[in-house]
Amino acid sequence: MSHTPINPATGLPMTGDGYGGVDVGGSPYGIDIHTHHNPWISTDFGCMSDGF
Repeated sequence: MSHTPINPATGLPMTGDGYGGVDVGGSPYGIDIHTHHNPWISTDFGCMSDGF
């Protein structure tokens, strides 16, 4: 029985080289390239505007 590794960051099955490859969404193992963590954007500031 063959086991398909799952990327823990995305929950998607891995393709190609398994743990050394990418998942079906294109993310490397342990990484989700589709989540954007921008430290300069926060919802804590209330209303955001282009005040520049």
